[in-house]
Amino acid sequence: MKKIAVLLGGCVALASIAAASPAQADWTDYVSEEDGPALCPGTEAATGFACWGDYCDDVALHCNALPSFSSLDTSTRYWTDYFSEEGDSDLGQQVCYDGPSGGHCETFELGDNVRYCGSRSNKAIVTGIRCSDSYCDEISLECTRPAAGRLTSCSWSDWLSEEEWYAHFGANRFITAVECSGDYCDDKRFYVCSLVQ
Repeated sequence: MKKIAVLLGGCVALASIAAASPAQADWTDYVSEEDGPALCPGTEAATGFACWGDYCDDVALHCNALPSFSSLDTSTRYWTDYFSEEGDSDLGQQVCYDGPSGGHCETFELGDNVRYCGSRSNKAIVTGIRCSDSYCDEISLECTRPAAGRLTSCSWSDWLSEEEWYAHFGANRFITAVECSGDYCDDKRFYVCSLVQ
């Protein structure tokens, strides 16, 4: 059974549905610090995020397959260090979509409150998430590199918390970084990119 949040008359309620439900087939189970990680199945990667409970305590990923020209290189799979809202930074890191000296670059904040999958020249995609400490305060990301293609047209999403409770960025808009802010890492935003040949 999968837990999902349902909006009923302006109130959010937690419900259980069968895993085979087409409406929820692409979402992982909700997890928190009491549970194991939420992992995208097989060759899928994260294209959305949902959270539920005080301070965005329970989290889930929306997963989609990569475009047909690529797959996940499972030999590159790794977990990031845990991070939280402490350590907000105004220091910018330049990320170039076409290599370290490429012309398609963007600056984003990189403090202890954000984790980026991969490196400047070899980006990866989020394929899992796990929590530690109360209210999922500390987050770690499972990252996996695509076997082919390049990540481009990247941008930061709006901030999300349990009040909005989910965001789906599109079938070919993969999460490559997560930043958090607010008590217990309550507010999150996502660096999403398209995978192209």
